[in-house]
Amino acid sequence: MGNFMCDIVLTALQADFVLVNSGSFRADCVVPAGDFRLGDLSRLFPMLDPLVVISIDGRTLLAALENGVSMWPALEGRFPQVSGLRFRFDGTRPPGSRVDPSSVQIGDKPMVADTQYRMATKYYLYCGKDGYDMLPGCQLLVDDEDGPVWSVAVQNYFTASGVLRGWLQLKNRHRCRLRPMNRRLSC
Repeated sequence: MGNFMCDIVLTALQADFVLVNSGSFRADCVVPAGDFRLGDLSRLFPMLDPLVVISIDGRTLLAALENGVSMWPALEGRFPQVSGLRFRFDGTRPPGSRVDPSSVQIGDKPMVADTQYRMATKYYLYCGKDGYDMLPGCQLLVDDEDGPVWSVAVQNYFTASGVLRGWLQLKNRHRCRLRPMNRRLSC
């Protein structure tokens, strides 16, 4: 569920990747297969969590990842949930040296230490909470006034998916179809 919700944020904010804390997800239960209802969403995100986009370099990202895995295997809310980002860590190593820098990938490319990336995250983390004290120094590209609240981004995703699904059903039931404006329209 966490990675899926991060995928929604990645799409909504058009960032290079998403990193949030696992403590963002408050529903301490397994959501059953089937309809995902507004009540499920409210249990998952009971707080209004604004999302932001920051500019972060690879070194700072590595520090954020190290913070995220620093308390593992304890069930800490700081553990990272991600989208568009992959990494490996060794929980037997001491905190601060658990993440293998060569394993960090943004999309399908290796992270470069001095490259700037667009990272979507929660305003809460941008403010340095949950040990992410390296993030307040990053440039804010989309602030908490312009970024969506997480639960609203999820609602928008499901609404857009339903509209698209409905459009595809309509498209299949009729002879007419949409074509780009540079082509003739015909039925």
